[in-house]
This record gives sequence, structure tokens and C-alpha cells, in this order.
Amino acid sequence: MLWRSCAGDGDHTQYRIADWLLYGITFVPPIVWGSIRFFRTSRRTSRLALGLCPTCGYDLRATPDRCPECGQIPMRAQA
Repeated sequence: MLWRSCAGDGDHTQYRIADWLLYGITFVPPIVWGSIRFFRTSRRTSRLALGLCPTCGYDLRATPDRCPECGQIPMRAQA
């Protein structure tokens, strides 16, 4: 919520912003970004551990060198 107040002489205008709005604008986006990054990394790691393509989730037991679905080369095939 934004408040506008005028000074007595009319030359100056002050704008005030609520603290909770300022905190929400500055703290919420990094928290959301970090949680999305965490879940993507954990999903990718678990897929790799199960023998699935880390990008699309295709079963790589028959073709461990390259994913036939998306063409991604798994990390253990690169090493």
C-alpha cells in the first residue's frame, strides 16, 4: 500500500511504503528462486541415481551413452 502526503507548503510530496510490502518485494523472490533451484537439483540427482536421463527422465538402461529421447549425454557417460 502506498501513501501520499503533502507538506504544508505544497512544494514537497512524500511517498511512504508499508514495511511488509518492502520486505515481500526484497525477500520473497530469492527464497522462491532458491527453493526451485533446490528441487530441480534434487530431481536431477535422483534421476541420475536411478539410471534415468537427468533431463527428460527416459530409462537409460538400454542406451547408457546417450538418451534416445532428448539426445542428452549423462554425466557418468561423459566421464
